[in-house]
Amino acid sequence: MPLPLKAAGMELDGETVKQVLIATGAVIFFIVAAMGISAAFGSHPDLQNESVQGSIEGTVAEGAVSGNTIDGQFNGTLDADLSASIETVNGTLTGTVENGNVTAEFAGEATGTVDGTVNGTVTGTYNATSRSLSGDFDGVINGTDAGTRITETGGLALVGILAGFIILMAVAGLYLERQDFDS
Repeated sequence: MPLPLKAAGMELDGETVKQVLIATGAVIFFIVAAMGISAAFGSHPDLQNESVQGSIEGTVAEGAVSGNTIDGQFNGTLDADLSASIETVNGTLTGTVENGNVTAEFAGEATGTVDGTVNGTVTGTYNATSRSLSGDFDGVINGTDAGTRITETGGLALVGILAGFIILMAVAGLYLERQDFDS
């Protein structure tokens, strides 16, 4: 006669323990296999001359604005329609400032979900007191997307792992059904 296990006022018999162990093992196998396929068939895609439109906000370095010209460092964020919406940007603005309205070219680096270079045109407003600039950005980005994309072969492998998991669970259920836990 099997000895029941007691946990939290509940009796666990051999059948329940086997069911839990087999199900847990199958799920762990599926997770590890899916992670392995993602690592083997995944890549970080390159973005080459990817068009970028969005809003840009940040601060201009002290002394970058002189009269009606802007020529200096800018640090801020670019909120654009990319795989990630906010990128930190650092670079140089060169252009004009008239009555707080800025039209300038931006050339710099982007870090975040996309790491690389970004170039384009900024049109917006400049606040001389806080040295802040906000406006629209239209340009291009070149770099590497930190997101992972699975290749076509990897997609097929993931479908195969899912099918294997379903078959494994069916076989495990059949095995457990045929066990004689009463003796």
